[in-house]
Formats: sequence, structure tokens, C-alpha cells
Amino acid sequence: MAKKHNRSPAQIALRYQVQRGVVALAQTYEQKEMKENIQVFEFQLPSEDMEVLDGLNRNFRYFPVNIAAEHPNYPYSDDY
Repeated sequence: MAKKHNRSPAQIALRYQVQRGVVALAQTYEQKEMKENIQVFEFQLPSEDMEVLDGLNRNFRYFPVNIAAEHPNYPYSDDY
């Protein structure tokens, strides 16, 4: 998909989250990578590609923090 859009895999992953309305926090100290991260606002993924990426979802979390699952602000209530 990255080759198809002439973007990096990181840009595709970030763009996917942005299009879903998720705030993605990307951390880097490299100016080249900062520029690359900003470029995710210069393109959009077509709905077909979004569906392909949606299909990768397994509804699995490595650290679900089940002890707090009943808390009203539990961050993992929504399906992502």
C-alpha cells in the first residue's frame, strides 16, 4: 500500500489513524521524520484501502488493564 501511494509505511499507518479520527502521537527527534509525519495531511487513503486496513483488526490489546475496566474513563471501551 505504501508503494501504491508513494509513501512510507509509517505515513500509511499514521494517515489511517488520522482518517479514523484517532489522535496519533508520533515521536521523533529527526527532522526528516518530522517532515514525513506532517505529510500525512497531504493525502487521503481511498475507502478501499481503509477497508483493507480495517480488516487487519483483531480486537486484541497486549495490555488491556482489566482492573480498571469498570471505570467510566476506561480508554479501551471503544473498538479500535
